[in-house]
Amino acid sequence: SRREVPEYQRLQRQVHELVGQVCGRHSSIEFGAPVIYLDQSMSHNDLTALYRVADVALITSLRDGMNLVSYEFVACHNKRDPPGVLILSEFAGAAQSLGAGSIRVNPWNLQETADAIYDALEMPSEERRALHSYAFQYINQHTAQKWAETFLQSLQDACSEFMEIAAEVPPLLPYEELLTDWSESTRRRLIILDLLDCLAPAKKSMRERRPRT
Repeated sequence: SRREVPEYQRLQRQVHELVGQVCGRHSSIEFGAPVIYLDQSMSHNDLTALYRVADVALITSLRDGMNLVSYEFVACHNKRDPPGVLILSEFAGAAQSLGAGSIRVNPWNLQETADAIYDALEMPSEERRALHSYAFQYINQHTAQKWAETFLQSLQDACSEFMEIAAEVPPLLPYEELLTDWSESTRRRLIILDLLDCLAPAKKSMRERRPRT
């Protein structure tokens, strides 16, 4: 669907041109092309294999709700020694969860991004293991199943809390008795209304009733 968007097509052409310039300038017979650019869909097996052999994954999202590529990369490096290093844009949603298990960068800062690539490639094995251990532990615990269970539990709690807070329709005001008492009163009259309880009796929510542990 993105290929039909004019802006996406413009960026695609720009990337193709940049890859061609880099390969034309730095390719050699001995080492070949420095950039292997695949602008195509890949099978699941091929994609996971590339994740597995990659020493560094560079995610430079400028705006991203989550970015599951970072999760997939971490998952594919389970039991690889030493594992690869994840470089993650601070503008990706995954940076909130995997930031401590990666090198976070501002992709607008080209020098910072370049330094991060160098640091990731030269990172000692022990530090690689520490970053991967944190990231893999997080994705192993916060699975899609766990998210679904937490989401449904939150909905159930909200529904229960609403049922507890919602009060019955208050009885009608006995205005005839009130008018009679009002007219027969010869002293100064004072009416006090509790704004919290004047329309409906207050009730405690489920969270307020739960005992603290």
